[in-house]
Amino acid sequence: MNPLFPLTAATLVLLLGACADTSPGGKAVSARHERFEEMGAAMKAIGGELEKDNATSATVRQSADRLAALAPQVKGWFPAGSGPQDGKRTDAKAEIWTRQAEFGAAATRFEAAAVALKAAADAGDAAKIRAAVQTVGAACKACHQTFKED
Repeated sequence: MNPLFPLTAATLVLLLGACADTSPGGKAVSARHERFEEMGAAMKAIGGELEKDNATSATVRQSADRLAALAPQVKGWFPAGSGPQDGKRTDAKAEIWTRQAEFGAAATRFEAAAVALKAAADAGDAAKIRAAVQTVGAACKACHQTFKED
């Protein structure tokens, strides 16, 4: 092993940390990215269970709970100063800030879909869970098409 490798790796970590945007807008970009990753992981977990025909599993219930808990927060993840128009590196389109009413409506549709998924999961109704997952996915897709860069 090269004795310089640990030093090089440590230096890289320090350099990457120094490049992080620690402004309030930069922190908002990082936080929302992490939360969207968390929601994506929850949807992936649910999808995996549905593929195994385990629609009523504990994983589905826990993942649906997490989506329902995060969904009402989405509107607040895009504060002023955290968009591409502010020089932030983000997949969010400027339309989130310029078409706030439309974005808010899309976020509200996602929230309602996530709550319905949680209710179906809590009830243990496999057919309703499957239908609710489709509705959540459609809400995600509709929002991404308008408000997220490819």
